[in-house]
Amino acid sequence: MIDLNHQVLRTDISGMPLEWVGYQDAVRLYHLEQVAYTCGTLLYRIHGGICASTGRRSIIDVNSIIATHGRNHALNKFRGRYSPPLNNPALFRRDSHVCLLAVPFVPTHAEYIYLQSRRVLADQMEFLRAHFPRSSPLHQRIALTT
Repeated sequence: MIDLNHQVLRTDISGMPLEWVGYQDAVRLYHLEQVAYTCGTLLYRIHGGICASTGRRSIIDVNSIIATHGRNHALNKFRGRYSPPLNNPALFRRDSHVCLLAVPFVPTHAEYIYLQSRRVLADQMEFLRAHFPRSSPLHQRIALTT
């Protein structure tokens, strides 16, 4: 049985993390030829229908990290003064559920992307951590949990 709950990390073509997408949205990006390149592990092999003219069945391999063409205009507009819209689950995760003890900080977009996911795969974690600032408190918090 395939676990379809894993999220795919979508980046822009330069490799900057943008968002988490489900496998359906990832397949749609592959089909629309918006995927520039992939990295990470193979998460899903999706089988489509059979082509009437060739008799071949379509197959789309979905990797854990996909880089897409185009830009996230909203992120580029505010890149210098970005402030993520934190919700309670992201805040608790940011503070390792010890809000009275953890020093609060405003996460970068890559840190925010990490905080938004419930299940981050090892290759996705390595990719995201490379985009965290060196001074990020998440480096130490993640190391303690692994």
